Amino acid sequence: MFAYELKRTKRKTIGIKITTEGAVIVMAPSYVSEREIKKVLKTKENWVEKKKIEIKKAKEQMAGDLAFLKERLFYLGQLYQVDVVLEPEFLKPSVGLYGEKIYIMVPSFEEKEMKMMLEQWYRMEAKKIIVDRVALYQEQIGVLVNQIRIKEQKTRWGSA
Repeated sequence: MFAYELKRTKRKTIGIKITTEGAVIVMAPSYVSEREIKKVLKTKENWVEKKKIEIKKAKEQMAGDLAFLKERLFYLGQLYQVDVVLEPEFLKPSVGLYGEKIYIMVPSFEEKEMKMMLEQWYRMEAKKIIVDRVALYQEQIGVLVNQIRIKEQKTRWGSA
């Protein structure tokens, strides 16, 4: 069995949460006995150990070889530090600029997913700016733009 912190709550079921530090928190209704909680934890022992290992690996990877997280990224001509917030309770991963940092908030550490999310965020931000600019200039020059797409280019144009 593993060490855990017990929190009594008004919930109707027993919940298990593993923090990013690997601590296990058990949330249980006040009417459920310690014996019943231990019984449930015994059935979830493999799951808890698996999640602890995942979190440990994620931390090692984050400290390891992710160059794009070690570097500062440009956004609108300024350099920003990238921070990853790893929280298993995040249901929907997201990226955002808050203060002086670009935050990537994810439930689990997956390099591909994080890079994809960062790229999507850049595309959304670019589209917001470009749509505003196109609206301004299409009125001035009398041209109607039907669609704006932001795509990944396989080759670099305009450089020799």
